[in-house]
Amino acid sequence: MNYKIDTETAIIEFEKICESWEIDIDENEMDSNEKIDFSGIKKKIVKAIKLGRLVYNGDGTMTYTISGDLSGALIGRELTIKKPMGDSYTGMDDYKEQASMHKTYAVLSSMISFPVASINKLDGTDLKPLLAISTLFLAD
Repeated sequence: MNYKIDTETAIIEFEKICESWEIDIDENEMDSNEKIDFSGIKKKIVKAIKLGRLVYNGDGTMTYTISGDLSGALIGRELTIKKPMGDSYTGMDDYKEQASMHKTYAVLSSMISFPVASINKLDGTDLKPLLAISTLFLAD
């Protein structure tokens, strides 16, 4: 892979994101299952930073550049990612208890101001870090 950012810098950027969003990332306070989940989430986000696709803006927002989608029409589009607002949570009410991915997509959609139908067109390369970001916020 052609990384644009070194690992150490990417981890520092990840920590800045978590600090600005008031997400506790102290692994000493996590149980073993939480550590495993957190490790996977962190790895996906740090990789996106290293690739230069995810950039922390220093103001509590991030910018993610889409690298692939089913049609190719979204490649290069920049998405601004912001902390979820109240409507993110109430939007989850429309889905059944067992519809956890629908709920996660609803939160992600509100975080990036991007319709769920368009999120469904993203390939896994983009979807994995975006879902990791929404999961990180929801898990805290």
